Amino acid sequence: MKQQNSNQLSERAFARLIALSLLSVLLCLVCLCTTTYAWFTGGVTAKNNTLIASTCSLTVSVKEEGEAAATEWSDFAEKEITLSGGKTYEVTLSIPVGSASGYIAFRVGEEVYLSPFVSCKAGAERSATFKIAVNADTVACFTLRWGIYSGEKSVENGGVLTI
Repeated sequence: MKQQNSNQLSERAFARLIALSLLSVLLCLVCLCTTTYAWFTGGVTAKNNTLIASTCSLTVSVKEEGEAAATEWSDFAEKEITLSGGKTYEVTLSIPVGSASGYIAFRVGEEVYLSPFVSCKAGAERSATFKIAVNADTVACFTLRWGIYSGEKSVENGGVLTI
């Protein structure tokens, strides 16, 4: 009688293992089919949902106060400008409609100065102007930057920065 009970127990255990194996195979097949379906539908496009990356079209103009000629650029490469001592320079930043916000960082020696940023928000000024008063001949390295910053700007819009 003991042998009959142990045979029944081993048959039950075997049946459970077979059932569990079949369930596992079925689950794997469902996962494979779902992944394959997602892979082939990943290239579906919709004409109404066009995503466009924002770009910053910041233009900077630096001119000696009272002069008509200005140095102007809009690329994000570093730009070196020689500033003569005893003169004041007017710096103007502007962005067109549809551009992202931007500002400039300029370095004189080891000191880095931050301009006011020009915001792309609706109703915001699309330009900023400030002046740099230079005491001695120096070279300033200007770098355009995309976005806004949370730090302190070195000069306010309409302000004068003395170097």
